Amino acid sequence: MGNEIKFDLHEVEKAITKLKNATEAIKVSTPTNLTDHNNLDVTKKLNALNNKLNKLAENYASSLNKQISQTEQLVRSVQETDEVLSKSITNK
Repeated sequence: MGNEIKFDLHEVEKAITKLKNATEAIKVSTPTNLTDHNNLDVTKKLNALNNKLNKLAENYASSLNKQISQTEQLVRSVQETDEVLSKSITNK
């Protein structure tokens, strides 16, 4: 087996941190109550759309955070497996 999978742990951790910071910055700032002073049907529809957009952004950020967590677990698992294999090879 001459094929190797190599990755730079430092670079992976940097990319994950960058992604986490970007996820925290996902905030949709839309007005959610335009009908206080306006009873037009359009404003009610805009409120509904803005609420859906806010919920969509929240769900996206939540999904992304779960994916980041799984990626971190995978990186740790690969690193631990690599250390175990390395030790078993050097002990032979």
